[in-house]
Amino acid sequence: MAEGGRGNEGPQEESLSTDEILEILSNYQRRGVIKHLRDAPGQVHSIDEIINYIKKLEQKRYGESPGEDHLLSVLVHVHGPKLEDGGLVDYDVPNREIRYYQNAKVERLLAKIETTVEEFEEE
Repeated sequence: MAEGGRGNEGPQEESLSTDEILEILSNYQRRGVIKHLRDAPGQVHSIDEIINYIKKLEQKRYGESPGEDHLLSVLVHVHGPKLEDGGLVDYDVPNREIRYYQNAKVERLLAKIETTVEEFEEE
């Protein structure tokens, strides 16, 4: 793992229930965003960087991707609040920045989900 978010645990490190973590990880775009933020160097990332990542994720998954305005809207109104409520990010829309906070429980469950998804896709 890269240094993205290392040593800066979110305020809810221990308080998220398994159900809350599963809700956060229930969407493939949110899983991708967490994985990207976790693996990318640094703790603060631009919203544009995250939009470009989601765009690549959509291109890989569906062969096309929605426009940047749509992706920004989904990030700001859906994924961002869910990740922020879980204590995983602080996002600053006016400055177009997202700060990632490591959560060991979320990352352990994410790793298990990624392994399971890979196994299902191989079948």
